[in-house]
Amino acid sequence: MTAAIAQALLTVAMAFAAWHGALLLVQALVLLRSAATAFVPPAETAVLRHTVRRDELVRANTLVAGTWSLAFVVGMPLGGALAMLGAAPAIALDAL
Repeated sequence: MTAAIAQALLTVAMAFAAWHGALLLVQALVLLRSAATAFVPPAETAVLRHTVRRDELVRANTLVAGTWSLAFVVGMPLGGALAMLGAAPAIALDAL
């Protein structure tokens, strides 16, 4: 949860920086957000083992992987379409 909250706050900060044209700050915030993102998959894996029964673990991991893949496939073109709104609005929508 901490990583997700950090990602959200950093994304909001990125939107404000983009709104004010501070490109270097946006890039620094992207770096920090990427660092926070690195904690999510290991945390998901650790928590999943403790939240589902052992016999459900394969299906649960499959569901997590499938959800991520679907979000990636849908998110990329959607992100490209949102980018046509401009950097700050697209990043603000990403924060939501």
